[in-house]
Amino acid sequence: MDLSLDVNIEVEFFSNDNFYVLYSGTSLYEEEDAFRHLNDLYLMLMMILNKGVIKDNILLVMDVDILSHLDIKTNSKLINGLKIKDFLEASTSEILDINDFPSKYERDISRDLIFISSGHGSIHGLYNSKNQSYISSDYFENIATISKRTILLMSQCIAGSFHHLDTRKNICTIGASEYQNSLSLDLFPLCKIFGHNANDIANSLSFFPGVSINPFLFSFFCVSLYTQELLKYNVKKNLIHIYKYTASSTYSYLQNVQNKIDFELIQHRDGKTFVRSGYMNVIQTPYLLNKILASNIIFS
Repeated sequence: MDLSLDVNIEVEFFSNDNFYVLYSGTSLYEEEDAFRHLNDLYLMLMMILNKGVIKDNILLVMDVDILSHLDIKTNSKLINGLKIKDFLEASTSEILDINDFPSKYERDISRDLIFISSGHGSIHGLYNSKNQSYISSDYFENIATISKRTILLMSQCIAGSFHHLDTRKNICTIGASEYQNSLSLDLFPLCKIFGHNANDIANSLSFFPGVSINPFLFSFFCVSLYTQELLKYNVKKNLIHIYKYTASSTYSYLQNVQNKIDFELIQHRDGKTFVRSGYMNVIQTPYLLNKILASNIIFS
């Protein structure tokens, strides 16, 4: 019997036939980074739940030590009547500590896997700052299967470390940046896309005022929830068009919100010192791996 995947069959990105892993390797000792990276995953969790995926199909992987500090950091903010810690626990099948992943996580090979990352990364892969280790691209090739899809949404710095996976194993990756840093931006200016509701939307999506969010994940969040409006000129709402919007929108945010970085160039010539002021554009180069698979991953 041929168990290989028929890549021409359309499947839904948001489906209870899939399993979702939300991952941040940022540990509590990194202070602000720990909370903003978890806030990234909160956006992804809200997106997935909003699209009808049930908690049994969602795993949250993080430094569990952060949970006991959330009430203080978020001033006991409530989401649907629950404190954020309680909401995260009530909305996922399990919260697994980063030191226990991947040793305690066993992939269900009968289902498509959708893995979404925040946190830090390098050329070595996804960084676990709690035990100073990495999840490399080898890990995903090892758990990939010829009969099901492995879909990776990588927002960390140097996500290009996952650009060269073996697509024969039905792996599809979209990354926020090739070999550059992946920047985070203040959430409120990003929410201006919602017009007069910007303040309310920013408040509902943030753990605390002034939190910085990964603009790639924010853009993915927006186009996934408002696909019909934002992709109205595309008949087939697939991952390719989702990616194009996400990449273009992220670039726009980086230029308009982060804008330009000022710098001073100091030159020494003929015994004299010259100081030149200027600016440089902020650039991230996103990517999509495996367009064949992505063409039949549908958003509705």
